[in-house]
Amino acid sequence: MIRETKQRIVRTIETEVHDREDSLPLSKNQRNNFPKEQEPITGTDLKAGEPKRLSAVSSKDPAAYLSRKEEKEWNCLSLHEKKKFQVWESRRGEKVKNTYWNLEGNCFSATEKRKWQAWRADRDIQGKSVRKKQQVAESRQQPTEGLSGGILPSRFSQGGQKGITQTMQGSVKVSGEGMKVAVSGAESAHPAGLAVKTARKTADAFRQYLKQMNEAVQESVARQQANGNDNGIEEGLKGSVHTLTMTVMSLATMGVSMFLNALVSLTAMLASSFVVIFGAIIIVCAVAVILFSSIAGTESQPATGHGLPPFVTEDMMQAFFETQEKNGVPVSTGIAQLIAESGFGTYGPGGENGQGLSSLAYEYKNLFGIKYFSGDQYASGSIDMTTGEETEGGGNVTGIGSFAKYPDYASCIKQRAWMLERDPYASKVNPYRNQNDGKYSKEAAQGYMEGIRLAGWATSSSYVKACIGHMDTYNLYRFDNMTYEDYKKSGSGNYDGVETELMKRIAAIARENQGLYPCTPDMCAAWVTGVYQAAEAPEIPYGNAIDMWNTYQNTGNTSMENIPPGAIVCGSGSGEMGALYGHVGIYIGNGLVANNIGRFSIETVQDWASWQTATCQGHTGWIGWVYPGGVPTK
Repeated sequence: MIRETKQRIVRTIETEVHDREDSLPLSKNQRNNFPKEQEPITGTDLKAGEPKRLSAVSSKDPAAYLSRKEEKEWNCLSLHEKKKFQVWESRRGEKVKNTYWNLEGNCFSATEKRKWQAWRADRDIQGKSVRKKQQVAESRQQPTEGLSGGILPSRFSQGGQKGITQTMQGSVKVSGEGMKVAVSGAESAHPAGLAVKTARKTADAFRQYLKQMNEAVQESVARQQANGNDNGIEEGLKGSVHTLTMTVMSLATMGVSMFLNALVSLTAMLASSFVVIFGAIIIVCAVAVILFSSIAGTESQPATGHGLPPFVTEDMMQAFFETQEKNGVPVSTGIAQLIAESGFGTYGPGGENGQGLSSLAYEYKNLFGIKYFSGDQYASGSIDMTTGEETEGGGNVTGIGSFAKYPDYASCIKQRAWMLERDPYASKVNPYRNQNDGKYSKEAAQGYMEGIRLAGWATSSSYVKACIGHMDTYNLYRFDNMTYEDYKKSGSGNYDGVETELMKRIAAIARENQGLYPCTPDMCAAWVTGVYQAAEAPEIPYGNAIDMWNTYQNTGNTSMENIPPGAIVCGSGSGEMGALYGHVGIYIGNGLVANNIGRFSIETVQDWASWQTATCQGHTGWIGWVYPGGVPTK
């Protein structure tokens, strides 16, 4: 009877606990979802204002939990038996722990505990289903606004609606944050990488949103199926599709905005990159043009101020002086061979007037017709070209020869000096080598030239005669006793004020009109030539008046000041003959000019230039002065 009584007491306590717990108006099934752990119930009274909970029931008054029959049986017990039962229950409660309730010694056995747990689990399962039905009913009475501001159908439960709304808001939040990060970093990140990275983030966020949306819809459909509401399912799906459509449109708008921002950033970066690259290209091209012009200008710059042909350049002259000082090769012989082998061609500067170089000399820098051989340490390769050779009988044959190519003119001149120091040339030219003592003679230079021909440099029988003729015409012997520093000081049409014997001789013959040709009309240039011939000048000028200026202008100057005695002064002349040929005279010092105007005349430079009013080859009046062979120096 005692055991049955305890069981009834337990059931009564559980019922009262669940009915009064937290004063919540919930059914038993709804309360199953609350935590199972409860505070131990003590025998003290509750304070005022606290939620009404299960009142403590004292084990000393078990009649409160007995039926009328059981109460009669309890009352029939003696006081001793009642007290003994209560003490036993108290001790038993102290020993048993981890029980759900411990009501001042009232406890349960392990078997009773297991039975009670099984019964509670079964009741929880049944109560959960009832509670969900009640929540669905409540959600129908309170519609919820969606992301787009519209009212979702009441068929969606409160929990499903909340899940959908949170999913959409989370997706939009992720997409918006991705777009903000992408836009804010557009200026510092590469546009192409930014577009790819942002697109990936947006795609991941959208896929996550679709997944959560699908789960929410499926949960809602499952609930409607449980309630047997097919129409609700259909309307719920329509609402979900509508919400999904609005979300997709929102994401599409953000995606377009993001794409436009990335496109603008990319365009700006490309524009700035183009400006930088274009500016760099312009700078590089400008530097290249300057360098090329500098290099080209050095190669093509004529050796002005010395009466040499225009194709003889300054870098050639520098190399000739270096080999003379180092190897004893006379400068006069090198320039003479250059003129004979490659001069007055149609290539390079002056080529249009026959004042250029040959093709082999200009394009491949081979000035002396040197044939290629493997021991040529200065050559950069070889080129096959047509060549003419003179036979022993005086005839000529043509064939293909392999000629050396050089990187520059200086390399070719140095190779020539290297060859002349070795046989078969060395034995022929050594007796005439320049010792650089300032006493090298014209005859020694001609003997050196003869030795080159005898050693087999050229097959032409007139080769030596042609070279010596150039040495005489341009007075190349004067360079054999100069250094390169002396050469630079003596040229460029500058007069240092020192009057040489040659200057005095030319001026005296002109002042006394003792030239080889008399003064006759329109023969001014012939009169000047006769004066130079009478003075035995190293270089004799020929041609008409304007030809003398065009030929020797690199030896003189256009200024009327500081004119050296014996220089040829040039003007435009007068009348028809002046327009065709110009006019020339000889400066005799003290500001005076001697000339042939159909008769012998001496006048000041200013007066002489004043009456020359014709225009000859673009010149009118005073043109300038020249000194064939360069201004003489002591």
